[in-house]
Amino acid sequence: MTPNKEDYLKLIFEIGGDTQLVSNKQIVAGMHVSAASVSEMINKLGEEKLVAHTPYQGIQLTSAGRKKAAILVRNHRLWEVFLVQCLKYPADAVHQEAEKL
Repeated sequence: MTPNKEDYLKLIFEIGGDTQLVSNKQIVAGMHVSAASVSEMINKLGEEKLVAHTPYQGIQLTSAGRKKAAILVRNHRLWEVFLVQCLKYPADAVHQEAEKL
C-alpha cells in the first residue's frame, strides 16, 4: 500500500468514516487536493475493498478498511509517544517525524 493510500485511509478514519459517511468535500479539505484526485483515489480504494462509496451520499470504510486504518493510526500514535518519551522530542514536533516512520 502506498503512503498516499495510507493517508487517505487515516483521514477518512479520523473524520469518522468508520461509523458514518464522509463526503468528498471533507476529504478534499483534509488532503488539500482536487476533487478529481479524491474521486480517483476513492475508486482505487474501492477496488481494494477498503472503502464503500455510495454516489451522492458519501464514503465509508469497509471492515477491512477500518482494520487497516486503525492499525495505521495506532502505529502513528505509538511512534509519536516513542519520540516524545524515549527520544525527548518536543511534543509539537513529532507528528511529521511519525509520518516518516
